[in-house]
Amino acid sequence: MKVTSTTRTTTTIEKKVGEDEAKDDSKEDAKEDAKEDAKEDSKEDAANDEKSTASDEEKVAATTYNSWDADMENKKLGDADILIYEASASSVSLVAKECLFTAGSHTRARANVNKMWCYPGAYWGVSEQESADDPIGKGPVRDLALLPPADAEGAQSIVLRFTIPRAGNYSLDLLGAKRYRGGTGFINAAVYAKDAEKVTLVHVSDATLPTAENGENKVYQLGILEAGDFLYFTANNAGDGIDDDDTRIRFRITAVAQAMEARVKKLSELKSLRERLADQLFAENPDSVSSFTVTVDKNDAPAILIGIDPSSDRGSVILPAELRDVNVIFETVPRTVEVPLKDDEP
Repeated sequence: MKVTSTTRTTTTIEKKVGEDEAKDDSKEDAKEDAKEDAKEDSKEDAANDEKSTASDEEKVAATTYNSWDADMENKKLGDADILIYEASASSVSLVAKECLFTAGSHTRARANVNKMWCYPGAYWGVSEQESADDPIGKGPVRDLALLPPADAEGAQSIVLRFTIPRAGNYSLDLLGAKRYRGGTGFINAAVYAKDAEKVTLVHVSDATLPTAENGENKVYQLGILEAGDFLYFTANNAGDGIDDDDTRIRFRITAVAQAMEARVKKLSELKSLRERLADQLFAENPDSVSSFTVTVDKNDAPAILIGIDPSSDRGSVILPAELRDVNVIFETVPRTVEVPLKDDEP
């Protein structure tokens, strides 16, 4: 009887031990599952962060000013102010002759131009004819058209001044000029950032205007410019004294705002930190950290967001050294734990 009882007792104890072990195993499995779920959630968040960063980069690259979009009558190119005047070719920032606006057309054998400044005489306006090419893959455009001052030595220029609307890193491309109607005349064209000459096109005549696809395009870095700085687009008759009517000119300005550029860079740095430190953070905080993502704080500043399980607190979190000097936000986020099914459950 004792043996039987002992046997039964032993059997019961063994069964209980087995249940406890199963429960312990279940807890360990739950912890491991929670860790894996947190990592998976973190990966999903990482993918979303990457999309967000890519979206920000697209926004950065999208601030462009196409010359053919100029609103000549209202002196605007996008949200930037423009001004057209005549100046000495050696001092393009000094207005030598102010210009008036003419809404009508200038039509003659070698020109079909309207919306002009400085006419009659030299002018800067818009061609009435569409271009034969497609600058950026959106169809033909109506390029700017001009006639430089007709002095015999090319000492006078016609100038389009572009006012920088906000601080940023500026570049220039699709820059070109050509005599649209042929002929024997030449022009010189130049671009200045503030008072420094950045690009010069010398003795241009029957040139090919650049497009994004024709292999003629070059990118010129203009550097950091502040709000209120000027870009000057100038043209003169290259000193040959020949009438250069209906000379087409084209350009595209790209601006990367400094604040946005810095924001995207910081988001990218935090994303890299998260990728390097995720395994370490979860391993050192198995019961407290529920998520690890990149976000922005209430001031729209890039930040690391660490989710803390309600059963824990931020004071117990062990942060990797590299996270101690960055913007970290803590938020209560329950860990995802799958409850294991019992043996008799389907």
